[in-house]
Amino acid sequence: MQDDVLGLLRKQTGTYMSGEAMAAKLGVSRIAIWKQIQSLKKHGYDISALKKNGYILRSSPDLMLPTEIKAGLQAKMFCPKIYYFPSIDSTNNFAKKLAQSGAPEGTLVLAEMQTQGKGRLGRSWFSPAGGSICFSLVLRPEVLPAYAQRFTLMAGIAVAAAIKKVCGAAIQLKWPNDLVIAGKGTYLKVGGILTEMGAESDRVNYLVTGIGLNVNIDKNKFPAELRSKVTSLKAQVPGNLPVVRVKLLQQILLELERYYKRFLAGDWKNIVHEYRSFEILAGKNVKIRQGEEIISGKVIEIDAEGRLVLKSKNQVFRVIAGEVTLQKNNFKL
Repeated sequence: MQDDVLGLLRKQTGTYMSGEAMAAKLGVSRIAIWKQIQSLKKHGYDISALKKNGYILRSSPDLMLPTEIKAGLQAKMFCPKIYYFPSIDSTNNFAKKLAQSGAPEGTLVLAEMQTQGKGRLGRSWFSPAGGSICFSLVLRPEVLPAYAQRFTLMAGIAVAAAIKKVCGAAIQLKWPNDLVIAGKGTYLKVGGILTEMGAESDRVNYLVTGIGLNVNIDKNKFPAELRSKVTSLKAQVPGNLPVVRVKLLQQILLELERYYKRFLAGDWKNIVHEYRSFEILAGKNVKIRQGEEIISGKVIEIDAEGRLVLKSKNQVFRVIAGEVTLQKNNFKL
């Protein structure tokens, strides 16, 4: 009922609505309305009450609450259920448990802060409260396990497109899962994507795609060892103005839905073509670490399967996954 009460307050657009009128519309008592108002206030909603006039919504909190996300959400495939946490160890861990228990496609897990946020290769992801977008999405595509890597690339394009529309920031992609912005002589990481899978030999049971973005984090808030390597979206906005996280998340979900529908419809060829237009590695010298093995060479392209094609001496490698490091002689910024 809390969502219904909030919905009525939003529709008033700057005018009071009496508790009696709200109770009549929702078929509950005035006491029930009062209790929901108090609960909303505890969540950070600024609601004023005036005797004989009722209630008015002054402002909403900068929190990614389910009620905020659903208000105006255009994506239709996602968010049949939203799990929200002020703090959690990892949204991917929780989403995987839900997926294993039969959670429907589109189930969303999000948190204001992760204490054990997961990056690739077991690394941690820095995500302080109020400054990040951290979420995981359960997907159930009917595809072969070999295609799972494509979802990381697809998600990268969707997030980049959403950021461009909401913030205007020139986001680029570093294969396979980094969202970056060009800096002085380097690329600064602003986000990452981690796709994990539950599968049998011939079918995917579920995918969990986790996305972490540095949104409103001031540079001095990052750990000292990261400050030369990362940035936030706020730093890329004229005037260093904060980004409205709920609005950005809603746009990301919409873009993810659009690209996911295209993928399911068999449009991978055009999706990977779009990915190349965002990708930074083509033509650059890199080192790729795969376990204990390191391959150095020049990137030719991202091929039609989403693999990185690397020329090393007289050999051509098609790499499915690995840790990529750009060589310093690439930069002329």
